[in-house]
Amino acid sequence: MGKHIEVTPQTVKQLRLLYVKQENSLKELSVLHGLSITKIRNLLLESGIKLRKTGTHNYITTNGQKVKDLHSEIIKEYKTGKSLRRVAATHGVSYQTISNVLAEHKVLRRGKGSYGKLTDKQKKRICKLYDTTNIKELANENSVSVATILKILKSSGIAVTHGRKYKLNQEVFDELNPQNAYWLGFLFARGNIKSQNHFDIYFHDSMKDTVEKFRKFLMSNQPFLTVCLKNSTNNKKYTLNRLAVSSTKLVNKLTALGVDKVSQIEYPKYVSKQNLDREFITGYFDGCGLLKNNQPVPYLQLRSNVKFLNTINKVITKNTPGKLQCDIINSSFNPIYGLLRYTGKESVYKVKKFITLGSK
Repeated sequence: MGKHIEVTPQTVKQLRLLYVKQENSLKELSVLHGLSITKIRNLLLESGIKLRKTGTHNYITTNGQKVKDLHSEIIKEYKTGKSLRRVAATHGVSYQTISNVLAEHKVLRRGKGSYGKLTDKQKKRICKLYDTTNIKELANENSVSVATILKILKSSGIAVTHGRKYKLNQEVFDELNPQNAYWLGFLFARGNIKSQNHFDIYFHDSMKDTVEKFRKFLMSNQPFLTVCLKNSTNNKKYTLNRLAVSSTKLVNKLTALGVDKVSQIEYPKYVSKQNLDREFITGYFDGCGLLKNNQPVPYLQLRSNVKFLNTINKVITKNTPGKLQCDIINSSFNPIYGLLRYTGKESVYKVKKFITLGSK
């Protein structure tokens, strides 16, 4: 049996003062005076005090702050993507308290049932933006949960890549056109597919502007990295820049288009069928070509496997009037590789005229 506490007129007067003037809650008064909440409530009612309605303004956090002073902070945290439980844990109050604050300010809730709140137009827009926006940003922008975004994407048949850190347009090569034919040629020269969901480009500082254009073409904010490598012949160390891109969908598309190791690439027939040879070869030249105009005998050259170079030469010869002075020089290290070199002012001029030089 609990200890009996005598209630004096002075106690009731103090309860009235604390409840009305200082806005203490019934729970706080109960702890302060050692009386039950029911007893406190009855004493106040008997003394003519009209009780306040229960609400979030009376709740106290574990830090001793009143929830009513934290409404704007709670709403801000929720709108930045934090869950109700996470916001509740941060302030040491219940899940229901946070829910009540949001309801009081008519904040649109994420979570259960939010899928049905979105219109078909909103869902289509989410699917369209997914290629360039990560899932969390889409959830915050539409005031729904990440789970809702995933459900929308999956119901639309879109393969979801979880946790995309950087933006990326994965559909840039879906339909061939002059712009992406150029970048396809560039990737034939410079791209390196490392796995089923990853490719990268290594490049010197002199090529940084070109790779920056490629990054913009991908609508990506993926940063450039600096890597230290070692020459296998003389063991000397050197540094290169690197752009690494992760995307199963994009890698599958590039593989289907023929991007591969230099020793295995073949000139794509679909490029000729769509009359995009000039753009493709220009991109390839900007990836690995060399132009020397200030030599006693000017020359322009490309490097690759010999079969690929032979096809390029046929395409250039077919589209260039007159005779060209050119040679294919086999590598002394591996006969599979070689250089396609055009020499002399006239030949270099004609090839330059065929190639729409980009960054060179």
